Order: sequence, then structure tokens, then C-alpha cells
Amino acid sequence: MLITAIDAVVARYPLLTGTWKDITGATTHVEYLVVHVHTADGLVGTGFSHTSGPGARTLASLVTDTLAPRLVGEELEHPRTLWQRASRLLRNLGEGGVVSTGLGAVDIAAWDLYAQRSERSLADCLGRFHERVPVYGGGVNLGKDLDELLAEVRTWQDAGYHGVKVKVGGPDPAEDVRRVQAVRAAVGDLPIFLDANQRFEPAEVRRRMEQLETVGPAWIEEPLYCRDVAGHARLRSLSRTPVALGENLYTLRDVEEFLRADAVDYVQVDIPRVGGVTPYLAVAGAAHGRGLQMAPHGVAELSVQVLAALPHAFMAEEVEGASLTALRALADPMPVVDGHLAPYAGPGHGIRFDRDYLDQCRVT
Repeated sequence: MLITAIDAVVARYPLLTGTWKDITGATTHVEYLVVHVHTADGLVGTGFSHTSGPGARTLASLVTDTLAPRLVGEELEHPRTLWQRASRLLRNLGEGGVVSTGLGAVDIAAWDLYAQRSERSLADCLGRFHERVPVYGGGVNLGKDLDELLAEVRTWQDAGYHGVKVKVGGPDPAEDVRRVQAVRAAVGDLPIFLDANQRFEPAEVRRRMEQLETVGPAWIEEPLYCRDVAGHARLRSLSRTPVALGENLYTLRDVEEFLRADAVDYVQVDIPRVGGVTPYLAVAGAAHGRGLQMAPHGVAELSVQVLAALPHAFMAEEVEGASLTALRALADPMPVVDGHLAPYAGPGHGIRFDRDYLDQCRVT
């Protein structure tokens, strides 16, 4: 397939379910970079990346000013070859961060094109293992009062979700414990995933985990600074609670540091942030070799399609108000049904942005 054009749009989607609030501030919108790769035979691949706040315009500049002029006119034979070509074009800018997140949008579009040309779904192109994938509810709920928190987790439980995530790491450790104990009383045996968002200090993390372990959490997510390999390895050796991390790791090398140190139990690498489907599959292969399960961060509509092709898939995360379906960003929503998401059945990945709403939310 001959690439004839690459365009990029930045959209700032409002959180329709309400503002995210925690001790670091408030989030009212999420930004998406939406990339379309056009080919001479009329196919269009859609890719995207996201930020939790601002920054998507920087990603768009990387795509339109650096990658597009070099990739237009190239043949797309396979997404992996295009990823390698694009990665070499960006090597002088370093690895990870803006580079991998911008590249991820192009790679996702390339896989969409590849699957469309093959007239198969993305999951089938990757080698489907599962017809559907279980989902857990991921809440940005540290800023909610207890009644709001309990209402949120009950909504997930009633919808058949297979677990609930509760944020911890507030200034009062006793309040953290009280909130999680209340959630345990509300949801019974349903798995509770704890997420500290890197808030625990090394000197206190073991004590705080001993307090939280009274509720039997299914994991503790990012308890420490996301680059602290030794600290996570030490905690994992001392704690009964599995460690989950990866949403802020942007390269295979980053992940391999934690794997070699036996510092992680569940790998949560974010597909767009790590550079797209191509490097995510490499990360998944490395994790599989260690007997670890994959639980990608966010973007449930894409995550489910890759998880469906992994024998060691764990769950997809439906982040409160932030899925593309919840944001009303899609022309064809992909809702959770009976606590599961099913991968798209038609050619490609099926993630098509609502053009009118995309234009309405467009950042100029």
C-alpha cells in the first residue's frame, strides 16, 4: 500500500462524567491526537494517542512536521517495517515520552490499514485467543467523598465488572484504610485493585502496605516513583500484595529493567504511549517469558483487541469517563456488555472517530 497522506488532529474532549479531582489538582478534559494515514487504494487507517492533560499539540507536530514528510510516498508492506523506519527517523530525539507517544498513533493507524487490507479484524490478524476480555473499573476517585466512591464501585459491580480500582495515597494513611475497608464491605469478594499513582515514599511504603493488606487487595499499582526499579523489587519481596506498573514506562528497555529485577507481577504498559501495537507486542512477549499477565492502562477499545490475541491477557481497564465510548468520541461506540469487551469483528480495529464531534473538540 502506497502512503499518500498523513494528517493529524488534536481534540480536547470534556470529561462528561465529571471532573477528576485528587491532591494534585483537577482534570476536566483529556487530549487526543488522532492520526489518519491515507493510501493510494483508498483505505484510511486511524491511529491515536492520548495525554492526561495538555501536550497533544506537541505530538501532532512530531507527526506532521517530522514523520509525515518522510513517510508519504513509502510503501506500507507491514506495520513492523514502517515502525522501524519511523523509529530510525526519530532516533536523534531520544526514546520514550513524546517520541514513543507520537509514534504510537502512526503505528496504530498502520495496523488498522494492514488489517483492513487483509479483510480481517485486528485481533484476528494478531492471532485471536479470546472471543471477549473481562473488564475492571478504573476510578480516578481519590478526590471523591466516601459516598461518591461507594456509589461508583457499586455501579461497576452492578454492571458485572470483574474488579474495581480504588486510588490510595492521600495524606492520611488511616483515611486510605477506612475508604478501602468500606469498599470491601460494599463489594464483597470482588477483586479490589489499589492505585497509589507513585505517591508513597520509600521510607513509608512497607508500613502503608501492611495497613492496606488487611482488605486483601488484588494488586498495588505504582506505589513508588515509576522509575524506581530497586524500590519496587524490594517491596515485592516483602509484601504479600502483587505489584502492577507500566503505564509510565515508554520503551521495551524500560520494562525489561523491571522484569530482570523481579519488580512487577502485572504489566500495565499503555499501548499508544509505548509506541503502538508493534512495541507492545514485544513487551507482551517479554512478559510472557516471565509468566506475567498483561493488563494495559486505559484505551479499552484498543486494549481489548490486542488482549484478545494474547494467551496471558488479564483484564482491560475501563477508566471512569475516559474511554473513547464514554467521551462520545466514536461514531460506533464499543460498550462494555456483562463485564466484558469484545474485539471488533470487521476489517481493521473499527475505532472510528465521530468527525463532527472531533471538529467540535478540535484544538487549533
